[in-house]
Parts: sequence; structure tokens; C-alpha cells
Amino acid sequence: MPVEVRGVRPDGVGLLFRCRGTAIRLALYRPGRAVWQIAVRDKAWCPEESLQLWTHHPLGTPDVPTDARLAFPRGTEPDQELVIDGARVWGWCGHEAGLLRPAAAAPLFDRLMATVARSGGARSGLALSDRIQPDLTREVAVPAARSRARGKEGISISIS
Repeated sequence: MPVEVRGVRPDGVGLLFRCRGTAIRLALYRPGRAVWQIAVRDKAWCPEESLQLWTHHPLGTPDVPTDARLAFPRGTEPDQELVIDGARVWGWCGHEAGLLRPAAAAPLFDRLMATVARSGGARSGLALSDRIQPDLTREVAVPAARSRARGKEGISISIS
């Protein structure tokens, strides 16, 4: 299962960290965009229909069902996004980001969050197209998976 983490910082900024394909992304959403997404179920419907029906409730909702999940509606574009292109940086050529285990993805998440902290975070005046380049100047160990550097357990690469 590919790594995906959703959260809200104490200041209300929403976070969506995903490792899919050859990209590692950290999307940031302005305060107020995060909601609880709750599945609407009716015993008269078949499961395929009910999976597509959702309702959104504000984060302050007192009785949130246990199957609720954090979502960021009102458009799919984040207010700010940081992207590590594994194809360019590590030579990934398929779905290596989706193969990362949580322990391998955690340092990348930390690195992206440090980049956000240095840049001032999700500022209210950001345009949707604003992107920040993460700092990968220190070494990062990533699994080789099916990259061009096959046969190695992991690759330690220094990016300048």
C-alpha cells in the first residue's frame, strides 16, 4: 500500500503527504479547507453505489464517526505543493515511490516539512501554481526498487 498521510497542524494548515508513481508530494492547504469526509450508507444500496456517496462536515463536528477521513474539498489543487521527482533525482522508472515503506518515507516527509518551515509555510496569499523546491543537499537513502541502479538494497545519493 503506498504511503499517504493526511493531517492538520495546530495552526489549521492541512497536509497531504503521498508517495505514488515516481513522485513524493507534500500538499499544503490553507486553514479552513480540511473537513471530515463521511461515507453515506443505506442498506438498500449495493456497496458499489454507497462507496461513491460522501458528505463533508467541519473539523469541529462533535460526534465524528470512526470511519470518517480527513479530506480537502473545494477544488483538488493544493495551495502549495512540494514535489520530489524520483525519476530525476534517483532514476526511478515506474512506481518506486509507491513501494516506499513508512520508515523510508518518514525522512523524506521530515525533509519536506523542514522546507515548508524555512519558506514560511502555507501563506494565505499563495497562488495555486506556487511550488517550493525541497532541500535535498544532504544525503537521502532510498530503495533502488526498479530504478536504473538495480540490484542494490538502497542508494545513498547527495543532491547539490
